[in-house]
Amino acid sequence: MSDGLFYLALSVIFSGLLSFPYVLNRILVGGLGAALGYPTTPAALAVWADRLKKAHANNTENLVIFAAAVLSAHLAGLTAPLIGTAAMIYFLARVVYAIAYAFGVPVIRTLAFTAGLLSTLYIALQVVLAGL
Repeated sequence: MSDGLFYLALSVIFSGLLSFPYVLNRILVGGLGAALGYPTTPAALAVWADRLKKAHANNTENLVIFAAAVLSAHLAGLTAPLIGTAAMIYFLARVVYAIAYAFGVPVIRTLAFTAGLLSTLYIALQVVLAGL
């Protein structure tokens, strides 16, 4: 397995697990019934949980682009070590992003987002250059 695919798998697992803390908070503040249903006036989440919910949504949106880049590189047979490094940076950046967002650290959040985006763009650019 390539490093790119490994970090893609880790990113998918992370994205899947990222919802658990804010869902748990939703259960704690509104009860299990409200968490399972569609209350007309749901209880407000804790500030950190609301931020984590937004970080999860952003992570899911970015995961689609990252997955397309990594899978394209894999299908193109690109095995350059820097592609694996870029995938690792993406994964670590998304973890830092989620933590920084949950704790309300805007500068770190923005830097982590940028690192993840640039890593994805690097991988996609390698695919485009290989096709020229």
